[in-house]
Amino acid sequence: MSGYSGCDPSEYKSRGADFVILSHNMQLIRSHSPAMHYAMMKSLRPASLLLLAGFALPASAALPAGDAKAGKASFRICISCHQTGPAARAGFGPPLYQVVGRKAGSVPDFAYSSAMKNAGFVWTDEKLVAFMRAPGEVVPGNKMRFYGISNEQQLANILAYLRQQD
Repeated sequence: MSGYSGCDPSEYKSRGADFVILSHNMQLIRSHSPAMHYAMMKSLRPASLLLLAGFALPASAALPAGDAKAGKASFRICISCHQTGPAARAGFGPPLYQVVGRKAGSVPDFAYSSAMKNAGFVWTDEKLVAFMRAPGEVVPGNKMRFYGISNEQQLANILAYLRQQD
């Protein structure tokens, strides 16, 4: 058995590995032996097994606790296009007041892309975080021109701020 940290899993076949797993500390491990593979699988934590099975943990489960006050400050990157609060109106982007629980693409006074109008989901905490991370992956073809936020604390803070607006 040998561990490789930071390798692309597709490289393992070329290195001769028959079994590849993700260890409890998120390290990829290869094994040539089914017995060794079984022993390693038994020792893994349930979260690792979920990842191996192709399931993702909810985005909000991985987020740190959010701070609405810090979220208001972080929201400055959004404010040139979006408004919050009871008097929020559409601008370059739709208003985000009471966005959690709202059907995507449903604010009447905003001209959504057809992709967003037909997205077919309701905004949840998880969807909002995923959209703030990578808008084009959540709704391909949407017209929001934003690269996304990768900082987990900033995402949690903005979500806390938006939730405070409800």
